[in-house]
Amino acid sequence: MANSLLTGISGLRGHQKMLEVVGNNLANLNTTSFKSSRVLFSDLMYEVQRGASSSSTGLLGSVNAVQIGTGSRLSQVDMNFQQGNLEASGKPTDLAVDGSGFFVTKAGNNTFYTRAGAFSLDENGYLADPSTGNIVQRFGTLGDPDGVNP
Repeated sequence: MANSLLTGISGLRGHQKMLEVVGNNLANLNTTSFKSSRVLFSDLMYEVQRGASSSSTGLLGSVNAVQIGTGSRLSQVDMNFQQGNLEASGKPTDLAVDGSGFFVTKAGNNTFYTRAGAFSLDENGYLADPSTGNIVQRFGTLGDPDGVNP
């Protein structure tokens, strides 16, 4: 009896977490660059009631084991990083990541990663995230003055 109750409780806990993740997905549905999540479960241990046996000599078939599960548990919350729809905004500072990857922004010594590309120029002329003020980082020398081109 107690084993049945514990098995049911493990299912309720897993269901509660799944509802939390689905609720988060729905609440952030229209958030720029939001990536949805899903819940993955795994089995807990099994109690073996009867072991498996092989067939007798000259006979086909065997007897399968009888196992009773003791519930499930949350294995992981998995992020969905599939490519979303790209939409033109008409602003030259709006960017998008096509495929995998992130924009890297920095505030002081802290580095942040985002897929939201609604950027603007700050008061110093740097490309920045207007909602946080973080400066967008770049790699290489693309855009540096070369003494020839203005």
